[in-house]
Amino acid sequence: MVDVGAAQETTTIQALSGLSATAVFANTHTAPYPVWPDGAEWAVRRILARIRIIENQMSGSAPFAAGVAQADEVKLYASSKGQQRGATHDMLGSLVEQRALARDDLAGAVGVPNLWRLRAQGGGASSSTAPY
Repeated sequence: MVDVGAAQETTTIQALSGLSATAVFANTHTAPYPVWPDGAEWAVRRILARIRIIENQMSGSAPFAAGVAQADEVKLYASSKGQQRGATHDMLGSLVEQRALARDDLAGAVGVPNLWRLRAQGGGASSSTAPY
């Protein structure tokens, strides 16, 4: 695993010679950047990247797919636009559930409880309707 953030990528070492390694990269990397073997830290970074992608998708679709359901504590509800422009309930609901599952994976990877899920359950809401 090489680098962090948007430039992060997985690559395979093609050749070793003393302290030098040769690998093929898809992304541009500015030194210094971290390089680490596939392991626990890699798993956590991949889950965090997955959550970031899901939340970016949610941010892009929420204005078209949701509305305010409660004013004192903002909670979003899915739209019923159906075939009109914008996301449907299925897309937003799917992204919310994907994020909840990714958070479960992250909590499991680091050995702690998923506090987002516990918070949602304590309030009587399911993970798929948890506040953003």
